Amino acid sequence: MIGKIAEEFRNLNYQVPRYQPFVGENAFTTAAGIHVDAQLRNPMTYLSMDPSIVGREARILIGPYSGRSSIAYWLRRRGVEPTPKLINAVYERVMRIYDDGLKREPLSDEELNKILNDVMMSQTMRS
Repeated sequence: MIGKIAEEFRNLNYQVPRYQPFVGENAFTTAAGIHVDAQLRNPMTYLSMDPSIVGREARILIGPYSGRSSIAYWLRRRGVEPTPKLINAVYERVMRIYDDGLKREPLSDEELNKILNDVMMSQTMRS
């Protein structure tokens, strides 16, 4: 019922705070590498409850604190085989973006797709 109530508030143009427990945009979301790794191995080690109870799903985002398991997860969700070489190359590009001064997080799928395309293109040219 909590999820349905929050949705009704959204329908009334009420902005539910991003960090609102259970129903905010960031509820059940992580980008921290160690948390992502634990969540992928066993969701209940990181998530306090099954997000579907409130009509949500767990989300994993890519940002400056993401690890290689986050990159592998993202690649798999796109139907790309996450080889160690590809994971490392994408990870290094992501980290370089933040090392070069990007302050906001997370990266969008569009930005990550561009990184992936660039990496795959450069790996193809080297072969």
